[in-house]
Amino acid sequence: MKIFLLAVLIFSSGSLFCQSSISGKVVSDKGEGLHGASVFISNTKIGTTTNANGEFTLEHLPNGNIQLVITFVGYETTTAFIVASDRNKKFIIKMQPLNNELQDVVVGNFDKRGWQKWGKIFTEAFLGTSVFAKNCLITDTDAVNFSYNKKTNILRAYAYKPILIDNNALGYHVAVTLADFSYEVNTKIVDYQTYTLFTDIDGTEDQQLEWNANRQKVYNYSLLHFMRALYNNNLKNEGFYVRRIENKPNIEKQRVQAIYNNKYEQIRDSLKSITDNEASINKQVEKLFNKDSLTYYKAVLEEADETTDLHFEPVNFKDIAKFTDSNTVIFHFNNDLQVTYVKEKEPEEYLQYRRSLYLKNSLITKDDVNSISLGYPNTILSLSQGIPVEISEDGYFTNIDLFMNGFWGWWEKMAVTLPYEYEP
Repeated sequence: MKIFLLAVLIFSSGSLFCQSSISGKVVSDKGEGLHGASVFISNTKIGTTTNANGEFTLEHLPNGNIQLVITFVGYETTTAFIVASDRNKKFIIKMQPLNNELQDVVVGNFDKRGWQKWGKIFTEAFLGTSVFAKNCLITDTDAVNFSYNKKTNILRAYAYKPILIDNNALGYHVAVTLADFSYEVNTKIVDYQTYTLFTDIDGTEDQQLEWNANRQKVYNYSLLHFMRALYNNNLKNEGFYVRRIENKPNIEKQRVQAIYNNKYEQIRDSLKSITDNEASINKQVEKLFNKDSLTYYKAVLEEADETTDLHFEPVNFKDIAKFTDSNTVIFHFNNDLQVTYVKEKEPEEYLQYRRSLYLKNSLITKDDVNSISLGYPNTILSLSQGIPVEISEDGYFTNIDLFMNGFWGWWEKMAVTLPYEYEP
């Protein structure tokens, strides 16, 4: 299965907006005001550009703490975390020029035929392969540059300006600042971090109806929906079942390994004066077992060192989350969690994706694969470093330690990303 690391900052619930504002000035590393710098709150419609003096004002901000994103051509993307109590202050935000290595890639040290070679892979990894991705278009492909390392088989993408996307499935223009993108060609593991600014597309009444229906569909399946449900302690009513996955040592593999090792050591000692060839020893060991036992032992030794035990009973809110004094929910778990959304079956295109994975298994026939039917979408969540996820303001969270394997790993891409303001 593919594992995707999502580092996109998720915001939610338009009801959290208030009439407050924030102002400041964006300056270069030399203290000079930068005219035309982009200042916005990621995954929202709230953004502006600085004036001739580098000054800006943002209004209609969400409640609570916010994280500003500042971009300017030739400078590193800067983020500024601002607590609610500091909003009345005027902020000075200093930008740093791109480092030499990144500057070389952005300016010219990249694959000159990059989009022709890597554009399809990038588009599918970035926009996704859902039905909604078919109606999304990256309008300025020249903004994206690629470098490929043959030794590590890692593809990296860079953008010297925001990547512009027309999402005609959901009715948004999206400007995406690409902070990081890497793709392992062999394993197809993708890791990216983005900051996004949304603008509504003007559409006809019929288009608006279609977009609203699509947004609702996208939201139902989304990680944002889950985070809001968890924050409100309303997982079951919203259709989410969360079960704990316990990893246990593979006792049978340990037993078989011990039997095999014992025979191996006996043969190795007896052949010590004749040969030290490992292949020869293994052949002698295999002759000690009958055909059925040898086949079984080989199959067991190919298994993982650990087995997984899915607990039947869903976990409770108190088992995985708790409120802090600041009304922030701390989402933390030691073992992996399986999240199932039971109000809708998985999309047809995800079923085809799952079938394609099974086809790679030589032990499964094509007829068996074709017999796999639509199920409820399942995702495995894990915290690689054990860092808790902090959820605030009815769904907002930031955490680059959260890994998703399964449905959300396939689903959570730019084509189905909704802005903070969205309410179902």
